[in-house]
Amino acid sequence: WDELLAHNMRHKFWGSSQAARRMGEGGRIINVVSHAVVSATPGSGAYAAGNAGIVAMSKTMSVEIAPKKI
Repeated sequence: WDELLAHNMRHKFWGSSQAARRMGEGGRIINVVSHAVVSATPGSGAYAAGNAGIVAMSKTMSVEIAPKKI
């Protein structure tokens, strides 16, 4: 669970954070996630949770960096 969540989420958080720092004023950051966010598949709970976490992180980050027009 911990390893899968860390693997699936850490790189997108890091990449998004680095992109936001380098964009200056304006731009878009797009994080692509699996269909697992909306479709239940037995045995993929950690994977689905990681993808849902990326969606939540992206929405929160969009509000936080909105003043930079990103």
